[in-house]
Amino acid sequence: MSKYEVRDVVCDYGVYEDDDLKLIVNSRGTAEKIVSLLEEDERKHRELNPIKDYPPYLDRPKHTRTRERGGKK
Repeated sequence: MSKYEVRDVVCDYGVYEDDDLKLIVNSRGTAEKIVSLLEEDERKHRELNPIKDYPPYLDRPKHTRTRERGGKK
């Protein structure tokens, strides 16, 4: 999970993701709102996709899958 935070950048505010500067805005409130939206988006994405690593056979189109699941094609 990414870590988002707001830090001072010269006379503006930066949005950082995992200690990398991603965006500079001139309002701290705006930067904090962006961070909250990014965190909420990531939380919802994790709720919708609870399995982190899908089995490799699901990455391929259905017609190319073989008997990896133990059944017939």
